[in-house]
Amino acid sequence: MFTILLADNNLENMNKLSQHLLEDFNVSIVCETKDNNILSSYINFKPDIVLMNQNVVKNYNKILNRICDDKRNVIMSVSQDNYNSDLAKFSKIYRIMCQPVKYEYLKKTLKQFALDNNLALKNLDYLFLRNLFSKLNFNVDSKGAKYLMFAVNECYKNIDLLEKDLNYIYNIVSKHFASDNVKSSIRSSLRPFNRFKGCIKDKELFSFFNMINGDLSVKKFLEIMITYLLNAKK
Repeated sequence: MFTILLADNNLENMNKLSQHLLEDFNVSIVCETKDNNILSSYINFKPDIVLMNQNVVKNYNKILNRICDDKRNVIMSVSQDNYNSDLAKFSKIYRIMCQPVKYEYLKKTLKQFALDNNLALKNLDYLFLRNLFSKLNFNVDSKGAKYLMFAVNECYKNIDLLEKDLNYIYNIVSKHFASDNVKSSIRSSLRPFNRFKGCIKDKELFSFFNMINGDLSVKKFLEIMITYLLNAKK
């Protein structure tokens, strides 16, 4: 889970955005509508990222200057009329977005921020993941495919797992399912995928999983799958 501080004085917009974020991410949200409270909320709640509307946060210069840690964790939305080129000079700003900000673009940016900072994302929908594996020619009812789907979900929530030794991931899956056959089952589940990966009908999936010739290892499959999921528009 990661924490987002929303700084805006439009309660209706803030409530709608909060609802979308809670549906799509594993987050806690702190909302502030007054300039005077933004800095204190940042200090008290230590959010991972700040979504700030330049048009309503009049003292953004002061706020950005007072934030002392080294994170680049502010996404600033600005109107073209009020855009100030000096904003780009603030090291705290991760991304500047012109209004009106499209939610899909913000969602993609937050995914990238999570990837850059090893933050946990929300659990993947099981039916979505099952359908995805089916498109990749897995036997989705096999134990190995279920183990691998669980591993994908764990890596999606905590991208830092991809940096671990593969046996570390196997152990997580083994503990969850109380099984000693995770490693061999997952490897077996990859066989139909590797055999038919050149026949994947979905063009986007085909382009991701056929960048590398030959069979994919479990580790490489996980890396490509997480990259795909972070870029997919679900």
